[in-house]
Amino acid sequence: MKNKKKDNIISFPTSPTKLERQVEAILFAASEPLDVETIEKRVQTTSNLKKILENLQETYKNRGINLVRKKTLASRSPSVRKTVGATIAE
Repeated sequence: MKNKKKDNIISFPTSPTKLERQVEAILFAASEPLDVETIEKRVQTTSNLKKILENLQETYKNRGINLVRKKTLASRSPSVRKTVGATIAE
């Protein structure tokens, strides 16, 4: 087992928080890329949003779904979109 430590204790992933589940639902329900500001407005908070997006990116990277941060020329703000079977680009 890859999660097994020296003392035979297995570390299991923690349960996602309510905010993490909300961000995940917003991303998967979106029909187009979302910028961070839009996600912040929908969850009505700015706390740890970038960390939550990084955690979701890590969670899904080996499941065929990649969250991609992409800067757009028009707004110069990063947007987040989901892709299937693509590589992560910044």
